[in-house]
Amino acid sequence: MTEPRAQGSVPDTTAMATSPEFQLQVVQVLPGPSLAAWHDCLRVVLTHEHAPPQTTPEILWERLKGYPHNHLTPRPLIIEFGSTDPGHVFATFAMALLRAARHVASRHRITPLSESATEVTLEIMTPESAKALAQMALALTRVAFNAGGAAPWGDPLWMTLCDLRPRTSHYHAQDRLLTARQMGLHCEVGGGLHRAHYRVGQGPSSQLMANAYSANTSHLGKDLAGDKIRARTALVRAGLPVPAQQRVTSSAEAAQAAIKLGFPVVLKPSGSRASQGVFTMLRTVTIVEEVYQALADLYPEIIVEKQVIGEDYRLLVIGGRCVAAAQRLHPCVTGDGICTVAELVEASNRSHGRDGIFIAPIAFDTEVLQTLSDQNLGPDSTPPAGTVVVLRRAACPSSLARDVSGDIHPSVKHLAEQAAAAVQLDFAGVDLVSANITRPWTEVETAIVEVNAGPGLDINRFPDLGTPRPVARHILRSAVSAGQSSNIPVVCVVGRYGKQLCADMLSNMLRMTGVEARVADNLRDPFPAPLPSHHGAVRAWVGGWLSRTEIDALVLPLPWSALAREGMPVQQHSVAILVDEEGDFRALEKELMLPGIQAKLYRMVCDTANNGVVFDATSLALRAATAHMPPHTTVACLPAPALYAESGWLRQHRLHGGEAVLTVTNAAGAASFYLAPATGDWQLLLTIPPSAQQSTPPVGKTQTIAYALAAMRLLGCDLPTLQSLALLCAPQVDPTALPKITPWTLKVPTSATEAGSHLLRLLAPAPTTCLQVFCQDSEPMRKMLAQWSALLAPYRHTWCIQPSEEALSDSISTRDQLVAQGWDPALVQMASTPPDNAPSSTKSLQLRITDHLDSPLLLGLCKTSAEKAYVADDAWTAETLAVVAGATWIGKGYPRHWDPSRIAIEGESPEGQLVIVEGVANSLAAIQHIEHRTREAFLQGAQAVMSAVMPPELPRWMPFLLSEDPTHSLYQLAKSARARSNRSVTVLLGGGSRPFPPIAALVNQSQMDLDCVFQTPSTTEYAHRTALALARLSTIGSGAPGGILLPTMWRIDEITLAQPNHCVVLADDFRTLDRLAAVLHLLRAASITIVGLNPSQHDACKDLVNNSHPEPQKLRFAPTMADLLHTWAPT
Repeated sequence: MTEPRAQGSVPDTTAMATSPEFQLQVVQVLPGPSLAAWHDCLRVVLTHEHAPPQTTPEILWERLKGYPHNHLTPRPLIIEFGSTDPGHVFATFAMALLRAARHVASRHRITPLSESATEVTLEIMTPESAKALAQMALALTRVAFNAGGAAPWGDPLWMTLCDLRPRTSHYHAQDRLLTARQMGLHCEVGGGLHRAHYRVGQGPSSQLMANAYSANTSHLGKDLAGDKIRARTALVRAGLPVPAQQRVTSSAEAAQAAIKLGFPVVLKPSGSRASQGVFTMLRTVTIVEEVYQALADLYPEIIVEKQVIGEDYRLLVIGGRCVAAAQRLHPCVTGDGICTVAELVEASNRSHGRDGIFIAPIAFDTEVLQTLSDQNLGPDSTPPAGTVVVLRRAACPSSLARDVSGDIHPSVKHLAEQAAAAVQLDFAGVDLVSANITRPWTEVETAIVEVNAGPGLDINRFPDLGTPRPVARHILRSAVSAGQSSNIPVVCVVGRYGKQLCADMLSNMLRMTGVEARVADNLRDPFPAPLPSHHGAVRAWVGGWLSRTEIDALVLPLPWSALAREGMPVQQHSVAILVDEEGDFRALEKELMLPGIQAKLYRMVCDTANNGVVFDATSLALRAATAHMPPHTTVACLPAPALYAESGWLRQHRLHGGEAVLTVTNAAGAASFYLAPATGDWQLLLTIPPSAQQSTPPVGKTQTIAYALAAMRLLGCDLPTLQSLALLCAPQVDPTALPKITPWTLKVPTSATEAGSHLLRLLAPAPTTCLQVFCQDSEPMRKMLAQWSALLAPYRHTWCIQPSEEALSDSISTRDQLVAQGWDPALVQMASTPPDNAPSSTKSLQLRITDHLDSPLLLGLCKTSAEKAYVADDAWTAETLAVVAGATWIGKGYPRHWDPSRIAIEGESPEGQLVIVEGVANSLAAIQHIEHRTREAFLQGAQAVMSAVMPPELPRWMPFLLSEDPTHSLYQLAKSARARSNRSVTVLLGGGSRPFPPIAALVNQSQMDLDCVFQTPSTTEYAHRTALALARLSTIGSGAPGGILLPTMWRIDEITLAQPNHCVVLADDFRTLDRLAAVLHLLRAASITIVGLNPSQHDACKDLVNNSHPEPQKLRFAPTMADLLHTWAPT
């Protein structure tokens, strides 16, 4: 390619009669998930009028010759035109700019909208530079097509090239967002704060964190780590190995300390960071004195330290655990006999990417010049070919990093963890020198050089050599432990009309169940703090709400326009409520130039819901929007002409597992709400008389109640809870329609008489009912007691008063204090004890009355214990399966109960099963592999998948079970199933010199009363096959015995998992007794039958069993396998 033209020149545009015109009509920076993608992206709509149809890549290259595009970024642009379509050319330039600026962004999509308009969506890492990127790509596109309006070189546009240069915080922010999505966690980066700050979790679990600091990082620990002398003292007090050192105040004192400690020594400042001012391998007194003089002018305190011979390592400790290790390679170059040292350094900086993002360029400072001088070299010296020139002898920002996490010895890991604990840091970078990190540190020379607070994560996440480690995963897991969910219920109410009323109704219901729910009612207000141009106000408001630790649930009334312009304000939410299909979709379609925006908005809202979607089933558009979801993740709301009158669509919906909340209005005008479950009859929730409907808002409160009840159903409420919630939310109800729920809590409104009458009307207590009334001591409550006493006079009742903090006193008792304040002594009882004079009755209702506005209306209305416990001995609920496995459901589109016999390991036929994908996310390569296998399991028909990584692009409702170690989770399931099963398990042990006999065929042909045979495949020796067999065992057949396991080897882990009732040993060689002795302690509860053992060895076998088995009478012998099968009687 020829040299570029001078600055300010532009290719001649007069060659074409009609010059092409290129404009960016739409430029959107969208945080994911959005209409464009699930990740952060730049969406542009490029219009291209009069573009030449017969353009070739050669013509484009010819026009680019005269434009200095290779000078745009520090690295040259690598451009390959796959197509000459203007949209493709624009995307090619944009992606080339991102690659040249070292952005980690590879996803892009090109969608033609018309003959003269193309939509281009690009993944971005730095939203701040997205608009500048679009303008630069547009300028290059105009040049390539010889169009007018191209910005000349030297234009202020190109002065913004520095905006494309990412910082390390951008890489880590992108990594955290992706990792959080893979783990199903909420992570907000920025949100008006510094880009290095991020918030993990929601509500009470919300934590603000920084790059390598958590909310638990000790300020004392940070100060201690910043002072090398005090930090060393803490390490010495903890008994950890540190090099000998001495603080010095003069060059003579430094020389004496070096002689005392012994050469070589290290001179370094006491409070420096990033190895600045560290001089190593000083071998003479003269050099020590010279280095001291150089350091004394820059640093107040100097340390002389004994040099430890070995390699330099950085161990990363997160949450008290050593999770990664890297070797830091000292900068050096190799001579070629031609180039000078300065030229070699320049080439090394270029080839190793030392551009200041992750690795600083090597500069000829005092330390480098001193190191070169020790080798009789200088920057202008030409070292001989093959000569290694050392530039620094200590780790520094210019050092390359090699990952050694897989090589480090466990004792060295423990040493790093002890060092971090000694300095009181939860996140720490421990620098140590060791001669051999693969051996115990006590056997080789090892010393801790220093402990750093806020360590750099780059060398472990982005090492120059070796395997990148998932540092962000460890950081997020330190904030949210495995098996714990840090997300609160978030419900998105979307539509044009009635969403605010529906949000208020749902929030009220959540508060009745004891959940502190709030409605984000300020989403339309301007955000009070300045926000980046790419950060929408709705997202900022929602992030603020989710950071409040006092709320347990959040309801978001969202307009379609905000979702179209900004994307979803959260990565995932619990339930979506689509109240109607109305919206300014045509206006949005025209504004954003996005056809089909209505269907895309529906899909975005549905696919980000974890639990499911509530929708108006009278709308054909909303039915189509939810058609791709499993029916059991949707609850339809629609009117029914009469009781049990179902349309064809509703029958199909219920047949496939869906539910519905139906509204039936009779001839008198009374509206009744019914829950139509997937199976069984309709269940009455509420009946509202006609008089109550006349006072409801025009928008229709009945429809709002139906939406709210359906959402509560998806949030896990059972039928009695829904009935109770419906009662309290209706203005007037039929008190005979529903059963009574106890205990109750009533929030007292302005009129105590009205509230009491309403409550009694709901409960409809009989005259023989004893009402136990609990209330709090407060001034407003005293004024209401007389009215309440009159209301309760017809019934037998007692009061139990809970004193408030203001009423307590250390000098007198609580009861005396209350009586002194004017309470009737006959009615006062301690709240912690039941009233002594409570009249006996066959029925007792407990009322709890409070005047606190923030108190819940109902207590005890969460899911009943029957749903939380096992439904039967042969099935788990999805929730208990997760608890037993130590895992967390992310997507909750699963059936209510789970049959363990439908659990499979990856590789088996997955259709209709919970597929367990093995693998631990301990490296980026492993994460990508697990993602691919998880995705494949769903594509092959798995009903649910358990793995360590959820593919980020999957819809959030897909039933996914996150486990840090799926194999261990399978073992936990096996252990639980074995403990719950009454069936017998037999283990056949064999092997040795002869292959296995056809055991399965013999068992099938025999009289053995077995429900199933589990034979470990000969190609696999892992104990998880045994675990899978045991997990299925509890549901196969009935009665005992229940199964037989045939491991291919005498694996201790398989036998331990099986905990067999019977053990059959195939004595096929002379080592049988030796192998039996090794596993006999695992068979203490089993009867033992030995087949084919030489009679001469019977006595030895009996002695072995007598010495190691608690019940030696359980030992039996059988001459052949056929004899055993013929007389099989294991019980």
